[in-house]
Amino acid sequence: MKNKIICIAFFLFGLTIFADIRDAVCIVRPNYEEKTLQFMDAAAGKISKAGYIDIAELFENAKEGVFGSGFFIRGHNKKTYVLTNYHVAAYASSLSLELENIEGEKVKIENCPVVAIDEELDIAIAEVNDKRVKSFLNLATKLPSDGVDVWSAGYPGLGGKPLWQLGKGTVTNSKTRLSNIVDPKKSFFIQHSAPIDSGNSGGPLLIKSQNSPEGYDVIGINSVKAVFRQSTNFAIPAVSIKNFIDSRVFGGKEKSENNLKIALDEFAEVCKNFKIDKEDEKNEEILKRLRKITICISEDYAVNEGLDAYLTALRKAPRLFRSEILSASFLGNPINGIRTAIAYEIYNSIKPEENSYIPEKKAEFADLKNAGKNYEFVLYYEAGKSKFFTVWNNHQTAWQITASNLNTPPDEKPSGKPKKAKQSNNSSFVFIEEIPTKTRIHASYIGLKQNKEWLSGFSFGYFHNFKYAEVGISAIINKPRQLPSFSFRKPLKICFGLTPEFRLQIPLNINNSVYIAPQAFVGAGIFIPPVDYFVQYGGGMEIVPVSFSSISFGVDFIIRSYLKEVKETNMGIRASISVRI
Repeated sequence: MKNKIICIAFFLFGLTIFADIRDAVCIVRPNYEEKTLQFMDAAAGKISKAGYIDIAELFENAKEGVFGSGFFIRGHNKKTYVLTNYHVAAYASSLSLELENIEGEKVKIENCPVVAIDEELDIAIAEVNDKRVKSFLNLATKLPSDGVDVWSAGYPGLGGKPLWQLGKGTVTNSKTRLSNIVDPKKSFFIQHSAPIDSGNSGGPLLIKSQNSPEGYDVIGINSVKAVFRQSTNFAIPAVSIKNFIDSRVFGGKEKSENNLKIALDEFAEVCKNFKIDKEDEKNEEILKRLRKITICISEDYAVNEGLDAYLTALRKAPRLFRSEILSASFLGNPINGIRTAIAYEIYNSIKPEENSYIPEKKAEFADLKNAGKNYEFVLYYEAGKSKFFTVWNNHQTAWQITASNLNTPPDEKPSGKPKKAKQSNNSSFVFIEEIPTKTRIHASYIGLKQNKEWLSGFSFGYFHNFKYAEVGISAIINKPRQLPSFSFRKPLKICFGLTPEFRLQIPLNINNSVYIAPQAFVGAGIFIPPVDYFVQYGGGMEIVPVSFSSISFGVDFIIRSYLKEVKETNMGIRASISVRI
């Protein structure tokens, strides 16, 4: 009986600890400013008209925001703060929090202002002015050893709704370095097997502690989950969180000035010349630098000037950059894709594989030219006698670029007011440019002259678009041509055909108003019944409005040669309308 009482006591004590932990962990939702919501609306409309329907939906859905997890800490100044992941709080001016106790009772806390962010570390912190928060977690002072038991706490989604979860695992690698995510000089990750799902982002990774009132200390913030490996999850360590808080929240003016110097030095480093011969290694270095530049791009820059840069990059950028821009759009808030497009513009202006830009002056705070809260930083390329100007501003303690330009200083305009779109770098009235859609689904009328009669047919099919070519397949509904009477006792009124087709094209952009693509094509196929083989070839053009590239119109001169029984060649026209995606 005594043993049973002891077990029950330990069980109830455990429940009390879990309840305390639940009171210190919350659901986190971002609140966007009106300018951000208006931009998402405008972006969805313009991108949809350009033919990128799936990307437009990303911006439309992004207005609803996401949800993640967070936990409460007490600052040196006795104020209450909530810590979460940057990707949960990205582009938010404030956070909405929700606590749920063990009985299912909920407490909502609104408008907690975001005070500091670190995008590379994936950390954000907001101030909580609500006395209903009673439980706080402490950051561990020591790094856990491999094999130690740990717990993940948070609100992963179930059916699209957050649901409390406290899961157990072990530390599998106490110092994992993921250089493609975070510079190893800046931080490492704790790899662990405690369960992590969508919605856990920003929640604490816990270790038992006898000295903590809640029974646990925080050893990290859960941030990344390995996609193709089981029970492989990563947390930002407590030491990196502490450094972030000391530098960004309580650092003061001196730390802020030092943070600007660090940001400028890092930007100058990624703009330095480099030479790598192996293609794979070179591309890896390019993407690493592009991501670093993206972190330097501010939300204001993206909102004010990014949309045109985004659409231009989707149309013109090389595949390596375009793939990165699309990945950034789909994996997180789509504004990430806008910022990546601006980063591509900067990278393409500097071209560090070819040029060697270095700071015109040392990145010392006192030496920087400033206008109000904006600071100018200039890179200089001596051989090319060119300069690259950047303007930096501090937002949520992160120093980022709000404007940039090659050779001439960018217009000094108040932050937050949209700037006029930059004129296209290509001043030609007509220039070759890839049509910004990859798929074309067409419906066509085909008219062929046969024995002084007009033979009508229809076709529909699918084409995949490359810059200078299209490859696809079409189905044809046709009236069968007249064959000798022994072929069929009763003449058929309809036949069906199938033909793959290859088309060469030169896509011409006419004054940024319309694409006209002269084309030459060749294909081969079969009709049934009766079985009738043929080849067809010819030339024509496709017309695609630039402002609404989801629809196009085409006309071809077509020659079809039949290869079985009565061999003959017919000529005619094909007119088509296509939906482009």
